[in-house]
Amino acid sequence: MSRLISVKSTFFGLIILSLTSFGVLAQDSNVSMDNEAVGDPSASPTIAFSSQNTEELPPELIILQLVDSELQNIYKRDSFVPPNFPSLFFLPGEHRALKTALASFVARPPTEEEIANSENGGIGQEDDLGEGTQKTYPREVKLGGILYNGNQDWIIWINQTRITPDAIPSEILDINVYENYVELKWFDGGTNKIYPVRLRPNQRFNIDARMFLPG
Repeated sequence: MSRLISVKSTFFGLIILSLTSFGVLAQDSNVSMDNEAVGDPSASPTIAFSSQNTEELPPELIILQLVDSELQNIYKRDSFVPPNFPSLFFLPGEHRALKTALASFVARPPTEEEIANSENGGIGQEDDLGEGTQKTYPREVKLGGILYNGNQDWIIWINQTRITPDAIPSEILDINVYENYVELKWFDGGTNKIYPVRLRPNQRFNIDARMFLPG
């Protein structure tokens, strides 16, 4: 029985001692804060309390508020700014190609002659054009196949047209033929630009979209 009484007295003594230490710490913190506020007018308002509030609040709550305000300053993070993605469905290169293709579209229906020329799909065909007729240019460069026997002995098919070292159309400014691929510089009269292209058999290059496509 005496042992139980001594344990209880020790427990209550520890509680009283902790409350007393909390009160001393709170008074010291209030004195230090008052000194900082007097010495430095730009002291942080997050850790300053008025005398009325400190008298009303218990000392342990004041200490917790001080700790909380200091932790907020330490772990304060910058506001999150979400990244600006141009598209959620296409890669950046694909998105740029789509925008370029949309910008190059002609906002008018094609004429019958344009439809006929697109169906023919040949290059190097210089048909007589009447007055006021606008010349059209192929919008794709398609390599059908390669028959390679040497550096100056080869045959390729571009846009269904047979091409040899002695018969190169005016649209091709420079060409190098290899066993598995062809490197050429294609001049597009519609955009007045030169496009360096490397094609393999059954591969095509879309001029408007600047994309390589199969078939």
